[in-house]
Amino acid sequence: MVTAIIVAAGKGERLAAGADKPFIKLNGRPIVFYSLSLFEEITEISSVILVVSRERMSDAAALVTRCGLSKVKEIVVGGAIRQESVFNGLEALPLTARTVLIHDAARPLISKDKVVQLIAVGKTMATIPVLPVSDTLKEVKGGCVLRTLDRRHFYAVQTPQVFPREVILTAYRQAKRFGTVGTDDAALAEAAGFPVQIIEGERANIKITYPDDLLYAGIILKLKKKEHRLKSLDADFHR
Repeated sequence: MVTAIIVAAGKGERLAAGADKPFIKLNGRPIVFYSLSLFEEITEISSVILVVSRERMSDAAALVTRCGLSKVKEIVVGGAIRQESVFNGLEALPLTARTVLIHDAARPLISKDKVVQLIAVGKTMATIPVLPVSDTLKEVKGGCVLRTLDRRHFYAVQTPQVFPREVILTAYRQAKRFGTVGTDDAALAEAAGFPVQIIEGERANIKITYPDDLLYAGIILKLKKKEHRLKSLDADFHR
């Protein structure tokens, strides 16, 4: 069985000072709603653990109830940093979970097809979605360029990231034991000695960080809704 952990405990200082980013409205709904509703539709996902700040526990519970999100089995309190929040989510894993999917609520535009693909290949090995870096990369120190890096060897990493249960549990337990800090879940798996494979990510799967990202995400959602409506009309026409 697959359990998804949605990390929604972060602040959005660069988006709106002091705001709980996952609960900022995107086209009239909290950002976290979009990941929750998508995972509700994906049959491969059996259960969802939602990680939120202590102040948002009641709001999260109300959202789950109001939207009929039956796959959300646990709502847990996050930590001071993302890594602590994920660890708290892992502590709530059901015994039946054999595969764990970890996703940032700040990425509300991931597609159903990509999630299903990640689950299919991530059951046996840690798997992450990536995109090749298109910009020129410079290593900088003290305001001056030290060197230009070969961008062919660099990729931008996204979520969701998918892991066999024992891989991600071992990775996080070792990180806690040795005080290892990683910027994503795969980094901890790498530090624990596990191989991590990559698959192609999605350009639209942006991480909402700045106000412009919120505007961009809103436009994409409207276009997707329009495309879905047109496909439905086309299907009705050809019946």
